[in-house]
Amino acid sequence: LIEATEDTEVLVLPSAVLKQLTEKNPYVELYLYKAATEKFSDVMWTMQQILFLKIDQRVAQFLWDEMIQKSSMTLSFTHDEIAKYIGSAREVVTKVLKYMSKENVVELKRGTITVLDKEKLRAFL
Repeated sequence: LIEATEDTEVLVLPSAVLKQLTEKNPYVELYLYKAATEKFSDVMWTMQQILFLKIDQRVAQFLWDEMIQKSSMTLSFTHDEIAKYIGSAREVVTKVLKYMSKENVVELKRGTITVLDKEKLRAFL
């Protein structure tokens, strides 16, 4: 199951057409191999996170990465969305976020999470 989180355009090519493209243009084949390798690397990184990091570290890492990427201390995510991104259950993410809120690391509002203290968040990493 693939779920788009923002407006997305999708192009579906029949496998026969794709085969012809890769046979005629090696750059298409190279692009496909590179894209597949990058996706596989992302999956392996996620598996590593799940296997070797505690849940509070995974939540903190997600918040940190999103805060840096969006250049904002306020993030628009539900607990369920975070759980899906990090491969956990919503209830577990809620428990961790409530603890972080109690420790004044984040402020929780419906659909948003505001990082109040970057250093405290970094301490979870």
